[in-house]
Amino acid sequence: MKQLSYALEDNQALTALLNAPELHQAADSAHAMLIQLYSANQDNSWCRDIATALIERFPNAQLVGASTTGEIQHGRTLTGNTVVGFTLFEHSDVHSLSLPCQRGEEQGIGRQLRSQLDQFEHVAGVLLLATSISMDANDLLAELNRTPLPFPVFGGGAADYGTMSQSLLMHQSRCLESGVVAVVFCGRDLHLSCHTYLGWRPLSKTMTATEVKNRSLKLIDNRPAFEVFSRYLNIANDDNFFLNSLEFPLMIERDQQLIARVPVGVARDRSIEFVADIRQGEKLRLGYGDPKLIIRDAHQVHRTMAQFGPQAVFLYSCICRRFLMQDDVELETLPFQTIAPTFGFYTYGEFFADHGQVEFLNSTMVAIGMREGGKTNHSQPALQAEPPITDEAMDDPYANQHIRIIERLVHFVDAVTEELQQTSEELQEVTVIDKLTQLPNRYQMDSLLAQELTHSQRSHSQFSLILVDIDYLRNINERHGRLVGDEVVAEIAQLLATHTRRTDVVGRWQGGTFMVILPDTELQEAKVAAIKLYAMIGQTHFTHGEHCSASLGVSCHRPGFTLHQTLNRINLALKQAKSAGGNQVQTLA
Repeated sequence: MKQLSYALEDNQALTALLNAPELHQAADSAHAMLIQLYSANQDNSWCRDIATALIERFPNAQLVGASTTGEIQHGRTLTGNTVVGFTLFEHSDVHSLSLPCQRGEEQGIGRQLRSQLDQFEHVAGVLLLATSISMDANDLLAELNRTPLPFPVFGGGAADYGTMSQSLLMHQSRCLESGVVAVVFCGRDLHLSCHTYLGWRPLSKTMTATEVKNRSLKLIDNRPAFEVFSRYLNIANDDNFFLNSLEFPLMIERDQQLIARVPVGVARDRSIEFVADIRQGEKLRLGYGDPKLIIRDAHQVHRTMAQFGPQAVFLYSCICRRFLMQDDVELETLPFQTIAPTFGFYTYGEFFADHGQVEFLNSTMVAIGMREGGKTNHSQPALQAEPPITDEAMDDPYANQHIRIIERLVHFVDAVTEELQQTSEELQEVTVIDKLTQLPNRYQMDSLLAQELTHSQRSHSQFSLILVDIDYLRNINERHGRLVGDEVVAEIAQLLATHTRRTDVVGRWQGGTFMVILPDTELQEAKVAAIKLYAMIGQTHFTHGEHCSASLGVSCHRPGFTLHQTLNRINLALKQAKSAGGNQVQTLA
């Protein structure tokens, strides 16, 4: 297996490529050839002319390609170029296919793609390219993932240089403005080493995606989603929104994995558009790339890849990484070239699955090592652990200052965010906990009641309520003083918390009145619980040296009732107990 790559600036460079002796010699002895064509030039005729010339010269080759937002050749980052990579296989097979896809057709095309992939045998991996701007890759993947895939999938979304308006795919000598291209690598002796890593960290407070429709995030914390970017980042709703927000994806923890979602535009209703999915109810935080984390993860992949001993390395990296790291992005791409010839492009979204479900990612690096046969003696030795970038390690005191400055800013923001989060949690505790009784206060009980109502509606179950009111609390305050009255309230609160079930919730409703929420509990069972509490209060010798009594109302939430109706019924039950002289339990069915 061998990989060669060339940069094409003009037709003269193409002519030189077609006549390159090394390429001809390798092609003549190859069993199969894959040509990858990645171009910043979105002129259909330019890409088609190159593809046609290559296919005419190498008629048995499989050619695929995509428009880019940056090109990677020999591990170095190029811009505004066209690069061509030739991967030549000694005994493995390479197949390619393309499917045009307009918006709304993604699920059908996904089924068709999966059906075609299932026909191949001894699949070692699949390269997937798609026009993620003009179609919904998530819908396509939903069908592709209907059962776990038994092989790795990798690749990226075709891009443009910041306009988010049009992208291209190439298959043989054909250009597609909307669709998907796949390359199927087959062979019992073809081995892949597949990796992806992020390097972005959440920095803001936690928020909730409260309304999502398709790929549009409409509301965050019940406010227009754009307000998050306007308020926290001072990003305007203009033609430069995508470029200005590129470094600040929303971070989501999904299936115990941190993923990023990059915004691409703002709609008229101030919702935010994405190329990858966000699910309603998911927790979100604004994120920012941490260069120190990126380089650390890159070094780990470099070492693992070197131990694998590939003969070729493919990189599919999000434009966010180049935008963030600038020239320092080669700190993660260039070391791959010391392992094996390295080739790829900068994407609008990355595809990745190391067997299983294919994910559509943002802001990540996808690195694929490939070799035929076992690791040979000619493979590069494993890289040694690379030291972190420190002032002492740099001969040039001005080198790599860009990422150092960002690292310090990220550390500062992270520290401030942690302090604010701690303060917020402390304030939240103050606002929902009653200071005297250390029970949930009325505000928190209202929230818990709403949650219990939602649970009851979803599970078609009942829940019951008990209201407990201390009899003659005013008389205790007048005879013994307000401090003693507070002690009685606190003691009864502790008694109620101790003698209720773990699943029950006890809170201070108001003054000397407490509420007990009993989930999944019918009226008769709640009445038994209320009688036990009533007896416990009557038997207790309180701090002020006297016994106390309490009146208790019991009621049950019935299907079809509103929360307001249920609260009215429990209040009525308590009122009946008080009107009858107190020191008793009244139940309202």
